Amino acid sequence: MVGKLTTVLAKKEAEAYCAQGLHQEAANLFSDLLASAKQMDPAIQASISAQLQGIRQALDARNTQPQRAMSPEEIRRIRDGWGDKATATDTLVCAQAFYQLAAYDEALQELKKLLLSRNAKRIHLTAAADCLVHLYLPEHLPAAAEELVKPMRADHKTVWAALVVMAKHMEANHHKDHALALYLHLALVPELAAALQPRIEALSGYPAKEKPAESVPPTTPPAQVPPPAAPIAKRRFSLKRLGDLFKKRPA
Repeated sequence: MVGKLTTVLAKKEAEAYCAQGLHQEAANLFSDLLASAKQMDPAIQASISAQLQGIRQALDARNTQPQRAMSPEEIRRIRDGWGDKATATDTLVCAQAFYQLAAYDEALQELKKLLLSRNAKRIHLTAAADCLVHLYLPEHLPAAAEELVKPMRADHKTVWAALVVMAKHMEANHHKDHALALYLHLALVPELAAALQPRIEALSGYPAKEKPAESVPPTTPPAQVPPPAAPIAKRRFSLKRLGDLFKKRPA
């Protein structure tokens, strides 16, 4: 069956995320797999649906648990447990451990180490986005997200790409108000405004304003005037092109 090998590989990748405690990433991958696979073996589809339901139930149970502040000693134990030679995967798992304990600020501190490295990946950005939605109201999130990713690279395109990845992740995880706030912030960039408009309209529920009807030309031709100088065209960057900067790669 067409796409069976791709389906099996994606399923194994999601299961690997589960094994690392990255349940939200696994749920996203399973959801995308079910949505994109047009022809899928019914047995595999049933297996994926059952795994996805189990992950969602675990996430719901975790989110309804009462949260408590961690003591400095508990925070130190978690960090020190990885030692001085922690790999990028160790740091990510450490951040996930803090996240599961609702220590979102501590998790974000670990993720900052990964985002400042030259090997920052999409999974690091999406994990940071999960923390930001718990730490900031929608109106305050864009500034916090931009402050977080700006030190990553010197070029604007990489910063835009990182913010777009975060906004898409928030949208996919039903944090629509946070996603909309970040899209609106990014739409202030002329190069991104047109590409983001459909997403903004879908989340806000308001269509773009229609252009006013052109007035009927007068019967008497106006005096000839030299045409205005053409504005300098601003280069646009498609969301796909920006997304290629942070392709999904294993941690």
